[in-house]
Amino acid sequence: MLNNFITRSIFAWISENFGPIRVLFPVVNEIGFLNQAPVLALMAHDPRFRVATVNEESVPLIFSADWMQVLFSRHEVSKVQAQTGIWNYVIVTDRLDLWLRWPSLGVYIDHGSAFGNELAQENSVPFVETVLRQSNIDLAFLSGPGHLWGLRDSAPDIASRFDKAMFVSGSPKLVALLEEEVERGTLLSSLGLNPDASTVLISSHWTKMSLLRDLDVACIDSLCENNPNLNVIVTCHPRLLTLGQCDGGDGEWIKRMCERLEAKHHNMAFIRTANPFDLMQVSDCMLCDHSSIRVEYALLMKPVGLYRNPKFKCHSAITDTLYRESSEVFSDPGELNEVVFKLLSPEYGKQRESQKLAGYFLADPALAAPTIVELISQMGRIASSRSKKWRQVKFLEAKKNSQYE
Repeated sequence: MLNNFITRSIFAWISENFGPIRVLFPVVNEIGFLNQAPVLALMAHDPRFRVATVNEESVPLIFSADWMQVLFSRHEVSKVQAQTGIWNYVIVTDRLDLWLRWPSLGVYIDHGSAFGNELAQENSVPFVETVLRQSNIDLAFLSGPGHLWGLRDSAPDIASRFDKAMFVSGSPKLVALLEEEVERGTLLSSLGLNPDASTVLISSHWTKMSLLRDLDVACIDSLCENNPNLNVIVTCHPRLLTLGQCDGGDGEWIKRMCERLEAKHHNMAFIRTANPFDLMQVSDCMLCDHSSIRVEYALLMKPVGLYRNPKFKCHSAITDTLYRESSEVFSDPGELNEVVFKLLSPEYGKQRESQKLAGYFLADPALAAPTIVELISQMGRIASSRSKKWRQVKFLEAKKNSQYE
């Protein structure tokens, strides 16, 4: 026991005093890597850092974009190399399940763009709170001030702990939503849709009381049938399509039904993707539920129809209010035609409410990755929240978050 403590202390001392800042990115899926990738790309070209990626899954990772595959593969190390290597920071967008031999700081980058949008149930807590309660997570980079305020309200014990630090940074992945250009006509034509027609995007979360789990897919059939000149694009959280009966849902059935409707209607496309930014850009309005995509779509200032199951109670009342006030709320599948008609009306507004929603939950996406890289560079080589250098981290936290007091 004593020898192990001495050995770990020696490696921690080496990690904190020699070489570049060592950063490991464990990757579990494309959704997470979208937030890790901009930070990884910046660090990879910065001589202050040495970076590596590792696949936490038992099967090869497959990305929808070539640049993501190239970026991941260029820096990939084996799981054994990752577990036995010396790292200052281990950056994840989910729980940190990878076993590591030597001390390091666990860093969480917000998985979603909203806080408290989960279904309120007995003993339920927001996902970010669950992650921060892990003993191996020390730092968190939050998408916006709403996450910080939400944590201070729902988990004051975490917010006040000396061995945890939280920074408002913004969501790195969202810079692509705002800055990457998509040619509308080309994309819609590639999907077999009319490039000149109005386009509605239907996006569903995977959890209970989400849009596609609640509403009979026949409502989409009716929407396409009654509006032959309207493009209807259907997508969802990838996890929805892998649901088993144990969760009370049948993702395979939803997948089959959507594929049948796509074959039936010339004006519908069913797209399986973890990165719907291009679909969001070319659409004129969106129908969604309690998913974080509602907040991300608010950056585009486009109209949204918000599905709410009458029994759904949002974990955060503030979140629910912001979602509802910025959207056209509906709960019945029979309302779809009327809701879409309202959203596509030139007179429909709520841009101010959408701006308020985005401002509450999202700091400037363009600054997100640079902010994270610069903050970590200022923290420097550190291997534990028990290190003497941790005081510098807490000083930076107080300075950075003072504007949100």
